[in-house]
Amino acid sequence: MVAAMQMRDAADGFWSQATLSTVALSVAASEARAAARHGMGNAPGARERIAALCGELAGLSGDANGKLVGAIAASLGDFVRDAPLDEPALDVIAGHLEALRAVVRHSIAGDGGTVGRAIMAGLEASVARHAPAA
Repeated sequence: MVAAMQMRDAADGFWSQATLSTVALSVAASEARAAARHGMGNAPGARERIAALCGELAGLSGDANGKLVGAIAASLGDFVRDAPLDEPALDVIAGHLEALRAVVRHSIAGDGGTVGRAIMAGLEASVARHAPAA
């Protein structure tokens, strides 16, 4: 009984932290989008903040509960590392954020099964369409 309660508390802590990290990612992405719309190019430090938050989120999701959260965060972190923060890239980032919000809101544990695989396939296709030129 105690072990089950500790596991539930740990899971609740994970989902709370995942929610906060997703909100922070949304703020960083909004700043980057605002800078792009005002012709300022990349918002100062936006790429670094997004990458750091993705790293934190991927690290938090080390247990089986957060496998899908970690996969989405890792995908976004890899993408933002090389992509210019222009409108097409910001749309890819927005797609990742929408997926993260849905997964966190509904506490989708593990890899998400069929839905999780569909989410990841969609994100991978979006990244492939908007990959920066080598």
